Amino acid sequence: MASSSDERYVWPWTGIVANIFGKPKHEPVECDSMYWLRKFEQYKLEEDYVLHCAEDPTGYVVLEFGTEWTGFTQMMKLDTDFLVDNHGKKDYYESRKMGYSSGLFGWRAQAEYYNSEGLVGNFLRQKAELKTTSMVAQDSLNEKTETLDHLYGEIGSVNKKISDMESKYIEYYMSLDRMMKEIEKKRDLLHQTRAEGL
Repeated sequence: MASSSDERYVWPWTGIVANIFGKPKHEPVECDSMYWLRKFEQYKLEEDYVLHCAEDPTGYVVLEFGTEWTGFTQMMKLDTDFLVDNHGKKDYYESRKMGYSSGLFGWRAQAEYYNSEGLVGNFLRQKAELKTTSMVAQDSLNEKTETLDHLYGEIGSVNKKISDMESKYIEYYMSLDRMMKEIEKKRDLLHQTRAEGL
């Protein structure tokens, strides 16, 4: 069995809700994306996609939680909430085998679904990629390192400009100082010449 750091997740972090057209009669059938964003707003979704086709008329909503770690946490919370209600992925497939599936079922999207044939698998392969949590952490670290390298480069560039400005200022100050000394000499000479002329 693979450790949790080896598990491959659909990234950006993604969840799947199934059976959107097989809900109890008292719930409205909704194909509108905004309906699902509101319904699952507690999970702080970034995007959702309603998928349905004639071959699988139950319908799906693919929920996107974003690329940050808060999205991973929300995806896992959705998965756990459906599992606790006995409406997880395993429950969905068992109910379909028995020919009866009522209500919504949900789970986190992982390699199994990403690599599956059909509507959801095809959609996931077009929109996302598979990553382990350690890959995401490494990508995040690499991105931060690149940002720091860029900032260090910018700081170096600014420091060089400051150094150049300091050099020009010192050069200008010394030139001004020489000029002032020269003016002072000429003024002293002028005063001396006037004093001697009197």
